[in-house]
Amino acid sequence: MKRRIEQLLNGKFEYETPRLKIWPEEIQIRLKPGEVLQQSFFLEHPQEEKVRGFLYSSNPRITCNPVEFQGPRNEIHYQVDGSGLPEGWVEDGAFTICSELGEYTLPYTIRAEKSREQESQESSLDVAGLAKLARENFQQAYRQFISQGFRNYLKEKEPQLYGLYQGLGTPSFNYQSLEEFLTGTGQKEAVEISIDRNEIELTALTEPVRETIQITKSMPGFQKIQVETDERFLRPEKKLITTDEFAGSTFDLNVVIDTNLMHGGRNYGRVKLSTCYQTIYIQVTAQKAGKPAAQKQGHICKIMQKKLESLYVGFRLKKIDVQTWIDRSVSVINSYRRAGGSDPFAELFLVQLYYADGKRQKALKLLQSLEQSRRRLNTPERYGFFLYMTTFFNRDKEYVDQVEAEIDRMFLRDKTNWKLQWILFYLKESLLGDENARYEAAAEQFRYGCRSRILYLEAYPILKKNPFLMRHLGAFELQLLRFAAKEQLLTAEVIRQAASLTMHYPEFNEQLFKILCKGSELYPSEDLIKAICLLLMKGDKKEHKYFEWYEKGVSYGLRITGLYEYYMESMEYTNLQDMPQIIRMYFAYDHTLDYKKRAAVYRRMTEQKEEEPQTYRNYRVAMEKFTLEQLEAGRITEDLCVLYRAYIRKNLLNKTMADRLIDLLFTVEVTCEAPSIRQVIVYSPRTGKEQAVNFSEGRALVQCFDPESVLLAADQEGIRYTAAMLCEARQLFWEEQMLPWCMEKSPEHTGLLLYISSQCLLRGEINRESLPCLKRACEISGLTEEYKRKLQKAVLEWYKEHPKEESLGKFLTEIPYQEYIQVDKKTLLTLLAQEGMCQEAFMLIDRYGAEEVPVLELVRICSRMVLDREFEENAMLVSLCHYCFICGKYDDKLLRYLLLYYEGPIQDMMQIWQAGVEFELDTMLLEEKMMMMMLFTRNDTRGTEAVFESYARKMGRKKLCRAYVNLKAYEYFVKGQPVAESVFQYMERDYGKLSRQGRTQEQEDVCRLALMQHYAMAVSLAKEQKKYAEELLEEYSAKGMRFAFWKRFGEELLAPYQMKGREFVEYVGNPASIVYISWRKKGQEEYTREPMKNCFEGIFVREFTLFYGDELECFLEEELEGSVKKSDKRILSASGEISGENTRYEILNRISRAVKQNDEAAFHEEIGTYLQLEHLTKELFTLI
Repeated sequence: MKRRIEQLLNGKFEYETPRLKIWPEEIQIRLKPGEVLQQSFFLEHPQEEKVRGFLYSSNPRITCNPVEFQGPRNEIHYQVDGSGLPEGWVEDGAFTICSELGEYTLPYTIRAEKSREQESQESSLDVAGLAKLARENFQQAYRQFISQGFRNYLKEKEPQLYGLYQGLGTPSFNYQSLEEFLTGTGQKEAVEISIDRNEIELTALTEPVRETIQITKSMPGFQKIQVETDERFLRPEKKLITTDEFAGSTFDLNVVIDTNLMHGGRNYGRVKLSTCYQTIYIQVTAQKAGKPAAQKQGHICKIMQKKLESLYVGFRLKKIDVQTWIDRSVSVINSYRRAGGSDPFAELFLVQLYYADGKRQKALKLLQSLEQSRRRLNTPERYGFFLYMTTFFNRDKEYVDQVEAEIDRMFLRDKTNWKLQWILFYLKESLLGDENARYEAAAEQFRYGCRSRILYLEAYPILKKNPFLMRHLGAFELQLLRFAAKEQLLTAEVIRQAASLTMHYPEFNEQLFKILCKGSELYPSEDLIKAICLLLMKGDKKEHKYFEWYEKGVSYGLRITGLYEYYMESMEYTNLQDMPQIIRMYFAYDHTLDYKKRAAVYRRMTEQKEEEPQTYRNYRVAMEKFTLEQLEAGRITEDLCVLYRAYIRKNLLNKTMADRLIDLLFTVEVTCEAPSIRQVIVYSPRTGKEQAVNFSEGRALVQCFDPESVLLAADQEGIRYTAAMLCEARQLFWEEQMLPWCMEKSPEHTGLLLYISSQCLLRGEINRESLPCLKRACEISGLTEEYKRKLQKAVLEWYKEHPKEESLGKFLTEIPYQEYIQVDKKTLLTLLAQEGMCQEAFMLIDRYGAEEVPVLELVRICSRMVLDREFEENAMLVSLCHYCFICGKYDDKLLRYLLLYYEGPIQDMMQIWQAGVEFELDTMLLEEKMMMMMLFTRNDTRGTEAVFESYARKMGRKKLCRAYVNLKAYEYFVKGQPVAESVFQYMERDYGKLSRQGRTQEQEDVCRLALMQHYAMAVSLAKEQKKYAEELLEEYSAKGMRFAFWKRFGEELLAPYQMKGREFVEYVGNPASIVYISWRKKGQEEYTREPMKNCFEGIFVREFTLFYGDELECFLEEELEGSVKKSDKRILSASGEISGENTRYEILNRISRAVKQNDEAAFHEEIGTYLQLEHLTKELFTLI
């Protein structure tokens, strides 16, 4: 810049400045909010010479590094900071390029827009369109459903459905998710299935067959179908079907009926088809073809054995007499034999029956026939029974011992053969004489797996005689007692022993309980009741069906620990008045009773306080205490809800209780009867979190603080469904008047804050009372970013509408600005400014920009910051002040700051200067910057003379003033631009001072020439000005630098320079050019071509002297760097005025007129005058 000023001071000017090449010519900046973008543009000297300069950006978001450049080609890197830029924001700005080649503007536009990725993720479908597409192509609809574009659409356009979408998609989407979304939003009904038949009946099957069940779906959509059977012979080919597998609207399900897994006769089973919403059964009846003979024979044999065993037991228990037993048994055996039965056991048993009936010969004959076909006695038990029958006819002791030994040997080989053991009961002396051994042998056979009642018949009579043989209650003893109870064989002694052993039995046993109950019917006693109560308590049996036993225990006055609790808990109706006195006393002083039952009792007391006031008064304190204890424990039942409403008061609550009460108030009971559903899930759109609870007996308790919570159901595979069609939900305990109590005691409870803040937003009820809750909700860490921003915006909006609110200052000092600035920058910065927190506001603007902030608030911030920083320079502050200024809103502090530090386009600086002058502020610093800028860029300086005048008046730097005057003189004299009078006054003063000192040559020619031309243009000149004009005319006439404007001077000043008849041809061009003039007089054919004189900085001049009637035709040619520019032709002619003066020119002019007019007399007269003048001149004026 110094070099440029020196050039002007030395009179070096540039006629034409090459135009700086800039590309691109316009910049489009597209970025996402928050993004930092780096780009560049190029500056180049057109002649590849070094160019210097520096840059300014109108927007502080854009910074250049470096701001200065030099070189023939420069790449300018700039950075755009999108922090805090609102989406969709469009702003125009410009780079100002100040260079040796002039000042240029490079415009740019900043657009904050969605990224290409975001634009590509916009969905073209709404929910209704998705449903339509699902009806046409479910798979394609699913792809749209899981796309980011559809997710964004719901989030922005239908946020009320976004929670359902998110909940169904956790942890991942599937076809069922789409189906549930469409049904949950009411766009379609759930898919239902139907079948072509409900029954399948097949007969005479000889091999496995395949049956087809056609399943039909009601509409397009997705559903998963489970296929199950309850019998092994039914085998579906697919156990899981989805509607994707349907051909159109139907699917053929094949079920195999496997005859290999069927039993004889009719086989019944069911095929179960179940979806989450439906269960369908297909009844299957199948029968195989007739049985083979061997199989049929075996079946008949089993039936015969059961009938004979039943008759034998009846006989042994004396339910039938011996003859009846014999006759019926013989009849059964004969029927068996007629049916083709051939089991030797039938004949052996018939031998026994004949013998018992006294038909010894018949029996012996049958036995002998069996002996002759011993090969039929092919099992130990058949042969053993045969040997046993022979002892009926051969009582010889030695033979009997032989038989006993043989059977014993067979038994020792297989001790699990209970039939051989039974025979030994009647042969072996050690067993016949020892009942204890006989009892233990029966018990051992039970342990081996024998469950025959014949064995029990042998053991129980022994136990009946000696109950103390039963020393513990094992499986055999329980089975024996069960047999006895069933056959009504129990005795008081046996029951007493069983009751005694029950006292030490470790756990509840249903079989034992039934035995004792039967015994109590027959032989009631206190010990037996005690045993029953203890047994029930060991099993923690509290169902009402057991109440009668606890009641009997109480009535007997049994002293069993816990008996009263079980009495209470098994009661169906908990009316204290109906209870025995001992129970009422216990209830009053003992608190170990289960809380559910105690709550039921207290509820009944509370509801009947009008009917039983004394009881209510007696228990009032206990009930209040119990209620608060349950509240602290966080328990909830329907009975407790009644107590909570009756006894909870605000003054009884502390923080812990309030926390529990809040949880209970928002507890929801969800019930579900669908067997496939395992969980209920609560998804909160405002927290993005979910709570999953397993169903227990079809019931689950969940907490719903978010009013827009979504209830979902999940099956065993984790597939999710909308809960509305599968479950019922109800809020167990809701008392809205308790919410303020809870808020007062526990103001930081996350769930309550979420609920109240949500309600405030939904209802638009934001006021002074709800505001603290909203502010605390903004601090919750578990909220989604979207909901948190909604809360923060609501708070800011409220304060915006109530700027005088006392809590505003405290609020603004506590909030995290980085979060709130993202929510509503305009409102936050406005509030900070209004509250006088300009330092904080400015820090945020410095980082996030000032877009959308009202100008008046910006003025307030800037004015305060200028003072706080004591007018210290800050780039952002300068930019903000300038923005306020161009908006027409500023004060003296902003203006003073701009006058100190602003640098930018000359026109902007000019506006600031003018405002500073109006405010009568010190503008000298800005004036100096403007002067230097103008001198550096040498752009058009029109209208800047006032700046120069002000600067010069303040005794500004003389070099700058001189350089500026030189530049203005050049613009005036060479370029022909108008210049204000003040510049000429400066030139005149300078010239006058130098003139008086005889040093006028120190003033640049351009200034003296411009001043001379200015004098020529003046209407009149003062005396001193005439003197200066005379000096200048004399000086430049002597230098041969005569210009066309001379002719504007008066005759008085021009007289010495013979300007009569002088015509000037002037051409202003590039000083480096060669300008030729071609001319010819009227009547000549040939042009005379000659170069024109470059009198000063490209002003080319040629003088012609013309007389009366002369005409001159001419044109110009400018040659520069090989190119020629030709002007139009001009005609010069002499003035037609003829004066009577006897100057040489006037005499010649009159001679010319006489010639033109053929006036010989006048011609001779004027010739004479001319010759006389010549003679006098010669004689009177002699050269020295």
